[in-house]
This record gives sequence, structure tokens and C-alpha cells, in this order.
Amino acid sequence: MRLGAKSDIVLDLLILRGARNVASRRPDAFNSHGYKVPVALPARAGATLSVSRPLRGRVGLVYSLETQDRVNARGVSAADRVVRFTSCPATPTGWPGGLVIDRPRCATLVVKAGDRPQIRRRVPLGRPC
Repeated sequence: MRLGAKSDIVLDLLILRGARNVASRRPDAFNSHGYKVPVALPARAGATLSVSRPLRGRVGLVYSLETQDRVNARGVSAADRVVRFTSCPATPTGWPGGLVIDRPRCATLVVKAGDRPQIRRRVPLGRPC
């Protein structure tokens, strides 16, 4: 698994795969509420991805089938606010899923990986930041 391609957004150890490509696109996933943006982590790593408090209910995380079903039925407010990822011990690990939005926006996402400082980054979702 190649980490950190040009279209990716790197948030400390966590990589949002292809996230730069959604800045000028309409939502095309999760019942047209969002974008497929898989995540990746290097081997033996863990990280928590969360939506900044002011955007909760307007931006959400969809990294499980259960959450995807909720979002498809009830919309963005049914998405997760926080997701914890833990990679495999021997290899880099990736997860399918993505981000949902109530409207095109720059969304602040927060990543915390182990003892490292928390990272806050604006991510373009349907419009440039």
C-alpha cells in the first residue's frame, strides 16, 4: 500500500485517500450525501478521526456498514462523529468508507494518533478550501 499520493490528504499517520479530488465534485456516494474517501494507516499504528465540534451533525464519518445504512436512511446527522482505526501489526491497513456533508463546505477534521499532538486540518468537501 503506497502512502501519501498527491491526491491524498495526510493527517499525521492517517491518510485520507483521494480526498483532494472531491473539492470540485458533487456528492456521489452514500445516497448522494458524500464522498468515498478511504483511510489508511501504516503498520502498528492507531488513530482517531473526528469531526470538529461546530460541524457535528453537518459533516459525518461513514466507515462501517451499520453507519452507511443509517446515513442512507436518515441522512448526514446519522453519521459517526468519531471513528478509531487500528492497523494490523505487520502491514499497512486501509478501510473503505467516506465522508458525508449537508452541503459543500470546507470541513475541519481532527486526528489524534497515540502520544502525538492532535492535528486539525481543513478538508475540501465539494468546494475548495
